[in-house]
Amino acid sequence: MGIQSPTVLSPLVQTILAKISEREIYRQRYQSEIYYQVEVALKPGRMDAFTIPLCQLKSQRNPRLTEPVAKAVLVDLKELSFKLRRFEKQEKPFPPARPFSVSELILHAAVHWRWPPGQTRMLVDQLQELSDPLLRQGVDATLVDETRLCIFSDYGKEYLPATPKRLSSAVNNRNILAPQNIRKTPRKVKRLLTPEQYRLYHLVWSRFLAWQTCDAQLQVVDVEITAGDDQRYRFERKDKGILFRGYMQVYEQEIDIELRQSSYIWPSALTKRDPLRLVTMSLIKEKTAPPPRFSPRTLKKNIIADGSDIQLALAQLISEQYLILNGQGLEPTDKGLAVPLPEDFVPDPALASSRSASNKGQQTAPAESVAREKPAARMTCPLCGKRLVERQGRYGRFLACSGYPACRHTQPIALDIPCPEKDCNGHLVERRTAKGKIFYGCSEYPRCRHAQWQIP
Repeated sequence: MGIQSPTVLSPLVQTILAKISEREIYRQRYQSEIYYQVEVALKPGRMDAFTIPLCQLKSQRNPRLTEPVAKAVLVDLKELSFKLRRFEKQEKPFPPARPFSVSELILHAAVHWRWPPGQTRMLVDQLQELSDPLLRQGVDATLVDETRLCIFSDYGKEYLPATPKRLSSAVNNRNILAPQNIRKTPRKVKRLLTPEQYRLYHLVWSRFLAWQTCDAQLQVVDVEITAGDDQRYRFERKDKGILFRGYMQVYEQEIDIELRQSSYIWPSALTKRDPLRLVTMSLIKEKTAPPPRFSPRTLKKNIIADGSDIQLALAQLISEQYLILNGQGLEPTDKGLAVPLPEDFVPDPALASSRSASNKGQQTAPAESVAREKPAARMTCPLCGKRLVERQGRYGRFLACSGYPACRHTQPIALDIPCPEKDCNGHLVERRTAKGKIFYGCSEYPRCRHAQWQIP
């Protein structure tokens, strides 16, 4: 499966590269759209204030709001009370990764150290063929028992699980790399090894030791808060905090580092007796995002092949600079994008539907449930020139461009009655409160906050 030029890429390598390149080309052509999210800061009794985002508006999850709708939501929230619907706090184990397989180690070395697969294989062979071997393939009960004794003596009883951990039947035990003798720590043998051999042995030894160490313990908190009598607004927040590091004392993966950096421990539990006082509200401007880049894990779900073969193929593509793996996933280089797609390559239908699904989600902004469309007499959109149509939303009628979603212009329906406030050029428009009661406010809101119940 060696990669010297595009003409010698194996079918599996070509498929993997084509899959990743297809998504990257789609990402480059993707046109983001602006939407808004609402976030509030609440103070429960004597506890510190915390922020929580809006996750549901009526029946729509994760609403993507237009700016006028988002501002109307903020106005509505000022008049509402907030209630705790759910506060769940659990302690959950977070297990370590299993020991390295040969293919996983080759991929890790290619990503982090830019080692070609052949170099990693050679170093593994050297560590297995020393006069006093340091590595072997396969795990037996004796090695597990020695590892547990090492954990007990070096880290203490609290880091030793009650029962030894076993590999599942789905894992090929013969492909697992393990230390020949767990008591030969990397520091003890460092002077006998080259820098590359030491780096590889330290990695395999640490991850194997961590595998038999206690799981980390996490605090997982799920908070749900509602606002409005009919619970029309729903806010959710999920947090993970590290209560006990466990195996992380021995070995940290990238996912462990990310978890440590975002760890948050709730000082105490919320109860329904705690009053929730609104402190601040925020509008967060966001952009729709294209489908994420593939990771080695998600790529396995999209390609029918053995996991170890995929890992070896990725290692070769990375070492030959067809791909790079960064914090955002697998990204093709210019060299990788220059490789033509295979003749039998089948395009991903999910990419074609992804954009339409994204646009559909934006069309149905929760406060803009369209009851009907009427042409607004002699009125055209000031942005694109298409006709304006009348729509019915949660907060009353409004005018919107008939070219939606390509054009997202909206404006209130004026009553041709000037605002009574001095030095205001706005007109009165019909609006609704959160409970559906009609009132009349200035079209220049929020610059002008005039409102009245009776029609002039």
